[in-house]
Amino acid sequence: AEEGEPPDSPMGQAESGVGSRVDTAVLDAAALQELASPNDYDFSMYLLGDRQMRPLAAALAVDRQLLSVCLAGVGIFDKGMVALCEQLRRSPRLESLDVSRNRFSSAGAEACVSLAKSSRRLKRVGKQDTVLDADFAFKRGLPAKFG
Repeated sequence: AEEGEPPDSPMGQAESGVGSRVDTAVLDAAALQELASPNDYDFSMYLLGDRQMRPLAAALAVDRQLLSVCLAGVGIFDKGMVALCEQLRRSPRLESLDVSRNRFSSAGAEACVSLAKSSRRLKRVGKQDTVLDADFAFKRGLPAKFG
């Protein structure tokens, strides 16, 4: 950590490699590299919400070797899903994206479908318990236009 900076600050985590507690207010590319094995990121233990999606996705998009991102149950709604998908378009090697258990609606779903169609290598989109899931739509009496 830099002088005068608490050891559990995001800078301290990025430099020391300690990833036991993530301060979601500041995530840069260096800190992201320390969180998980290279090129695979799992944020499913953190409630990030829409406000953190654009900066997080921008940091992820910097990783040109990004393979997979798990954002299951992190509190993404439409605004966050659209921001995430816009940024992940810049990730040419992305193969897996898990957005299960988030509450985005058709605008977020359309952004995700558009990302899946435009990404050559994206093979898997985790969609359990979202509007993208046909069972989810059926249980709620919604049209299954994405499932």
